[in-house]
Amino acid sequence: MALHPTTPERAPIYFETEPGWAIELAARGGLGALAGSDARGAFAFGGGLLRGRYKYYELGGFLDKSDNADAGGGFTHFGGFAGAWLPYHNWVDFEIAAALGSRHYTDTDPRYGANGYSIGLPALSFIVGVSDRARSGDRGIGGRVGGQLIMTGDLAQKDRPWSYVQESSTGEVIETKGTTHVGGVSVSFVLTLALDYSEGP
Repeated sequence: MALHPTTPERAPIYFETEPGWAIELAARGGLGALAGSDARGAFAFGGGLLRGRYKYYELGGFLDKSDNADAGGGFTHFGGFAGAWLPYHNWVDFEIAAALGSRHYTDTDPRYGANGYSIGLPALSFIVGVSDRARSGDRGIGGRVGGQLIMTGDLAQKDRPWSYVQESSTGEVIETKGTTHVGGVSVSFVLTLALDYSEGP
């Protein structure tokens, strides 16, 4: 009698009805583009976040630092966020959140004075993310990898004056003046690597 191999059953995928709580510490980095600013355009950044989750809610804080460009300087972004957490068993988890914080722009170019400029601007962000725990449903410490799309707008933007003096070939001293618009709207793509401690499915 011929034996027919059995097809292994797929693990069921379903929305978690009792997700419990978790605490997560993550490192993250990504690439972004800032529009509406004279200081920076494209940028890379890295940082971290601390997040607590309870049932279908999340709350946490973050700190990110951009790269420093020779022309345009860089910025630090920090703040807190709150939102919804949508977990699935044997599949990915989704999040949607809003963040309120500050972007602190700096540029040491001597055109802005001896110390350059340092400007803090309030910023509002909207976050959409997806992630997956190494072993869905396990309690205790586990690894998590994910990605986020972050849209941030500086709520108060400023113009920073600059000037520099040049001497022409004839010996005439010429002063050039202008302003740099600091702040704008950015879109960032982020990769996160985390450890979380989970109590619940």
